[in-house]
Amino acid sequence: FEFNSVGTYVFGQRIRYNAYLNYGWPIGRLDSDQREYFAGIYKRLNKAIKVGAEFTGRDKGEYSAADIQPNMAPFGTPFPSGIVEKIKSIALMTSFCKFEWLSGEVAVGYEAINNFNHERGHTENQPYFTLQVSYGIKTGLPFWKKFQ
Repeated sequence: FEFNSVGTYVFGQRIRYNAYLNYGWPIGRLDSDQREYFAGIYKRLNKAIKVGAEFTGRDKGEYSAADIQPNMAPFGTPFPSGIVEKIKSIALMTSFCKFEWLSGEVAVGYEAINNFNHERGHTENQPYFTLQVSYGIKTGLPFWKKFQ
């Protein structure tokens, strides 16, 4: 089980240049004004394959790291702020690690979003499929061997 929370004004800045963004996206996995809860159960079938089920819930307020904060953060702002977008998803997943340099993950799930884009009453429900493959390259630089 995991719980993450990023307060409403954690990434708040008064100058665009100081914003905690990378090409317009927040630098952290979570944006400002958001909380997330996660639970998963997994079973390793063998050394290379793992299967499991995951549940993720996310409550996202209207404030974002990209928003400029003109003044000091006001006291008494509810968390999350404004019309809260609520996302719930459940998925079945499997991951593999074939060799030291090749790994991947496949997930099939369903996602329900209430107050989509912070519009009260707007609901989006959708199934989803994700595939992630990672390939590692060993450089073999002698520098690294010195410290192993």
